[in-house]
Amino acid sequence: MRKAFTLIELIFVIVILGIVAGVAVTKLSGTRDDATVAHKAQQITSAMYEIAAYAVGQGWIDGNFTKVSNVIAQMERRGECESHPDDYNVTFRIGKKEACVTLLILNGTNEQNLTIVFGQNGDDPVCKGVQDILHEVTYPIVLSGHVAKF
Repeated sequence: MRKAFTLIELIFVIVILGIVAGVAVTKLSGTRDDATVAHKAQQITSAMYEIAAYAVGQGWIDGNFTKVSNVIAQMERRGECESHPDDYNVTFRIGKKEACVTLLILNGTNEQNLTIVFGQNGDDPVCKGVQDILHEVTYPIVLSGHVAKF
């Protein structure tokens, strides 16, 4: 009667466990990226709606996004975005890309429009995922002016 495992049996078990662990780590990594993509897209969408709501209430936006949007103010404190009030834009750092998504207010003579500009996503799956989700949203959004319907 045998009381121990042979060396070859132990090696087979270790190889099988290694294969299972490799598959599990890959699946978990993809799930984490998907959650990050959804979270960042939701934050940017919420910021856009905060900006639009402020424009409806005030009639005009001066470009200070941190005053207009709590989401942008919190993200800027965490270093996830950078607001440029003089240029009427805010740039979001997503994944490994410094300028993945930019919200931009275009000022016309009698109107303001909120639009979005996508940076180069390169190989970054998180940035590309956020851009793919946001690409479905209709832009530009008319904030004020003679075309805006309140």
